[in-house]
Amino acid sequence: MKAEMVRAARGALGLSQTELAQRAGLHLQTIVGLERGENAPSSATLQKIRSVFERNGLEVSDYELRFVKKSTYEIESDRWYVDLLDDVLQRLMEYPDDKREVLVGFATNRTSDSLIVNKWRELRQHGIKMRMLVCEGDTYLNGPEDEYRYIPKQYFTNYVQLIYANRVGFSSRLHKKAIVIHDAILYDSMRKQFENFWSIGAKPTKSTADVRF
Repeated sequence: MKAEMVRAARGALGLSQTELAQRAGLHLQTIVGLERGENAPSSATLQKIRSVFERNGLEVSDYELRFVKKSTYEIESDRWYVDLLDDVLQRLMEYPDDKREVLVGFATNRTSDSLIVNKWRELRQHGIKMRMLVCEGDTYLNGPEDEYRYIPKQYFTNYVQLIYANRVGFSSRLHKKAIVIHDAILYDSMRKQFENFWSIGAKPTKSTADVRF
């Protein structure tokens, strides 16, 4: 992917160099140097940049840009969950304030590092609400207890699901990437499934987490 195509793609999406760097998980100087042709980026760096473009419906080759309507896209990186949360943020910011909610199924806060915690805080700062289904007995809750419900251990799998903005995001089996499906019917079905678990699940009464959102 040539430097001029990166500039053109970024411009087509209305992204600043800083925004592109943040969404790709790269340093600003990496983007600046690439667009100036001052360095030869690694294939991993180019893939991170390409993934940002593709998540926004833009395919980029060495010679052309093409907007496509995709129903499925992947978020693949060593910080895929943070990038998935960033996708949640970008999509829900297009919604009215009272529609900004993400539903999280089959997850645990215990494995959330500082990058994930800070991204959740950023979502909250933008008025995005969260509800989460966690395993029965889990008391490591970063958020208020009202935002959680228990599901029985026999139904719990730590393959996270995020339901938001007519999309459903799933972690892969090896927890190396997220697969996001943009489909209103699937979204509605998964949301109803979530609400069923939520309606019958017990609410936690305490949190033992040492870090809170």
